[in-house]
Amino acid sequence: MLKRELQADETRMIVIKGVRRTGKSSLLRVALNVAKVPSLLVDMRMLDPFTPDKLYDLLAYGLSRVLKDHRKLRNVLEKVKGVSISGLSVVLEERNEKTLLNIISRVEDATGRFALVFDEAQDLRMVRGFDRLLAHIYDYRPNIKIVLTSSEVGVLDGFLGINNPKAALFGRAYAEIIMRRLDSETSIRFLREGV
Repeated sequence: MLKRELQADETRMIVIKGVRRTGKSSLLRVALNVAKVPSLLVDMRMLDPFTPDKLYDLLAYGLSRVLKDHRKLRNVLEKVKGVSISGLSVVLEERNEKTLLNIISRVEDATGRFALVFDEAQDLRMVRGFDRLLAHIYDYRPNIKIVLTSSEVGVLDGFLGINNPKAALFGRAYAEIIMRRLDSETSIRFLREGV
């Protein structure tokens, strides 16, 4: 299902929910590889304790990893004001919404379909205005897939604006995947078959 949604033109946002240790991150990484969708993956757990600078550092680190697999993006990113590249390391010198939108639009133009992925995305609620940024991407960047995972479902639902018409992401459709713990028989079969 995740592979299909990553490749579907009409799917703009995918939300993967489930308690910790149910395989959300593993599913995500495998599906991105199988679907062959270039992606920027940000593990929000690395922001403990949270600071806005740490988020920009994680985004720069993610962009550096993207460059390793997609070297043609170097020329694209070098043209973005506020971004510098040394070798395959990206540095965000200007840390603001405008720079991020410029990066995203340039990457989208260069790659076509691209996934912007936030693992444990409920922590994005601590980033003032990030919900508006995602809403803008959803509305105006049709080839960018927003993928969010969360083990704190209620908190993520609040960030997504479920039942809150004033929330930035309210009313935007998304594909939802619910991960559940495997029973012991299924777990053993999974390990034996390598499924």
